[in-house]
Parts: sequence; structure tokens; C-alpha cells
Amino acid sequence: MSTEIIPPEKRTGGCLCGAIRYEIPYDLVGYADHCHCSMCRKQAAAVAVTWTATKREDFKLTRGALTFYHSSPGCRRGFCNTCGTPIAFYADATPEEVGLTMCSLDDEFIEPAVIHSEFGSGLRQFVLDPHLPTQETPPD
Repeated sequence: MSTEIIPPEKRTGGCLCGAIRYEIPYDLVGYADHCHCSMCRKQAAAVAVTWTATKREDFKLTRGALTFYHSSPGCRRGFCNTCGTPIAFYADATPEEVGLTMCSLDDEFIEPAVIHSEFGSGLRQFVLDPHLPTQETPPD
């Protein structure tokens, strides 16, 4: 008898109020990244936002529609217009991917973060995990 945990084929996620629901394939494109930039912090009212990514073509809304805010040139953030939950990040620099807030995912198969990005603009009183590297911009 095998005790191996087999992850599902799809991941699901959504906003706090349930107006937005989405699904993506289980295999993510990106790694998990704690972003400390001022825009992410203000958008989520948090010390950092943990992101991952999937292919844009694989991101499927199953309920509702995202509202967008153009946070900087070539970047837009998708969120729920009812409860404000941040969901997605689209950047012209990576047209094949969509960034997703890790906390909007439903499942327990969440990868640990591998980096603290944009740390130079982060809050100095925030204590970091000393085992993760820090850098000013996410790696390519």
C-alpha cells in the first residue's frame, strides 16, 4: 500500500468573497517569490506578497471577471472588484505568463518560496527567513 500523496491535475483559487474563481494546471511555470516592492505591499496592505506564475493560456476564470489597475508602465494587476482580493499580475515583459498570488490558491500543495525579491524597498522592521537569498529584482 502506497502512502504517496498524489497532487490533483488542476489547482483552483479565488477571492475572499467567492465572486472570482479560477483554475490552472497543477504544474506552475514560476517559483514562489516573496515580493517586497512598494506596489505589492500597498496593493495587499502587507509586508510582502508571495507570487507564483502559470502560462497565461492556462489561467481560466470559472466565475466572475477581474478588475484591472495599471500599476506601472507595462504592468496591470487583476483583483476582485467586490472584496478587493489581489489575484493576478500581468507584465508586458513576460507576455506568456500570469503572476498569481499564492494565497488566492485553495490547495495545500503550495511550494515554499525560494527568494525575497525587491527587498531593498521593503520594510526594515520585517524579519526575514535567513535561509532565503535576497535580491533587488526577480531573476529572469
